Amino acid sequence: MMAKAADAGADAVTVDLEDAVRPEDKPQAREHLRVLRETADFGETELSTRINGLQTDYWEADLEAAVDAGVDTVTLPMVETAREVETAVARLRELTDSPPEVVLLLESPEGVFAGRAITEMAARLEEVTGLSFGVGDYARATGGEPTSERVREFLNHRVVGFAAIGGLQPISSVFPDVQDTDALRRVAERAAEVGFVGQSVIHPAQVAVVNEVFTPDPEVVAAARAHVAAYEASDRGAFVHEGVFLDEALVERYRRLLARADAIGVD
Repeated sequence: MMAKAADAGADAVTVDLEDAVRPEDKPQAREHLRVLRETADFGETELSTRINGLQTDYWEADLEAAVDAGVDTVTLPMVETAREVETAVARLRELTDSPPEVVLLLESPEGVFAGRAITEMAARLEEVTGLSFGVGDYARATGGEPTSERVREFLNHRVVGFAAIGGLQPISSVFPDVQDTDALRRVAERAAEVGFVGQSVIHPAQVAVVNEVFTPDPEVVAAARAHVAAYEASDRGAFVHEGVFLDEALVERYRRLLARADAIGVD
């Protein structure tokens, strides 16, 4: 299944060593991860793995398997303290001179409300590049409904803000209903509106919708290029260009959009 997922059109495929794997199956899952790179053609698709949290006895063996497999990214779940982030990165540096990137998951009330300290630590660690969250685990801890839009919106705004503090890419959480593509689109669009740059999915059928929502529209990109060019060619700090008010703050937003578009090849 993981080998097939490499052809799903996603930017990255994540091998789960955490919730999807029973304790007695974790050693075998690590071995699958180790041989996956050799047996599957991932091409430009990144290979990632979600390890077990530092509250468990599994995380160090998971990191060793991740390094052995040469994964591009490690996802660290259930992050609740800045010290956990520092410890995980320190261990990766001990294991290899070229550590993979690290994405953090805030999934509990402890983690969410420690988000500022966690991302301030992440800002000092070049390996940490992304931040996401887990609706299901957070709702389970609070007694909320995991499909609630209010719960997701609460987490959306906080995680985007924490990501900005740490200079991290914010990645929206999975949507569990594989068949409800309309709801998936609505969730993805709201995430994009508040600043998320992408979203995790749990099934290949969800990839197309998420890619469509988070890929900048070529017309929007062209307009952004025109606005930035006009601003940079002007000696004024604020003016209206083609009906759009421009100042440094708004132009910086267009620059970030263009950086994303260039990274994924949108003209």
